[in-house]
Amino acid sequence: MTKSKPENTILRLASIFATALGPFILLSAYLRPGQVPLLLAAAGYLCLAGGLCGIFYWLKYRRNEELVRAALALGGFAVADPGRNKPDGKYDVKGVVNGVEMWLNGMDFSSKDNGPCLELEILCKVANRLNARLTVYPSGFLYKPLFASLPPKIEYVPYWDWYAIHSEPAGAAEKLLSGARLNGIKTVFQDKYGFKLLELKGDRLRCVFKHALGRKYLRETTGQVAILAASI
Repeated sequence: MTKSKPENTILRLASIFATALGPFILLSAYLRPGQVPLLLAAAGYLCLAGGLCGIFYWLKYRRNEELVRAALALGGFAVADPGRNKPDGKYDVKGVVNGVEMWLNGMDFSSKDNGPCLELEILCKVANRLNARLTVYPSGFLYKPLFASLPPKIEYVPYWDWYAIHSEPAGAAEKLLSGARLNGIKTVFQDKYGFKLLELKGDRLRCVFKHALGRKYLRETTGQVAILAASI
């Protein structure tokens, strides 16, 4: 379940109205006999573009109340203040886990056929002692991040079979990642937990999971991501 502030609700309704009104104005302009009225056409394009931008903003910065409740129940988290010009950006909650600063964002992907599903994004502040850049995702074209500038791809990292690894410098991946998937150790960095992406840039580590949300699941994912972040 997702809830918005009153001003965000107004923005959503206004954006939907503008998006619906834009094509109607354009249709009226282009169906008129003779020369197309430029001001009317421009108004239609502006309505459509403004409405779509407003919907995108609302989708990106709305707060996911299911994630907020689960995080607050765990302890160590507080409600964030999301917004384009806000310090917390798109994130719903923030806190400290095992000494690591952490922000969480949730996007609902539930459906009637597949049941409850949340895309959980975890952002951590890290030291990044090796000054490394890493991107890790399940092997396959469909999982590759779109429009992303990736470090060079490397062939193999122990215990990370079936994952595409991009690392700069090349040796940083094995040093930083192997401990997260040691053979025989329970890890959230696997399909069972809906692991989709790990990205290290500068002093930020970002991990993305897609799975049904529960308190135990949230505790395990945030706890293990915090351990990894502290080691980096």
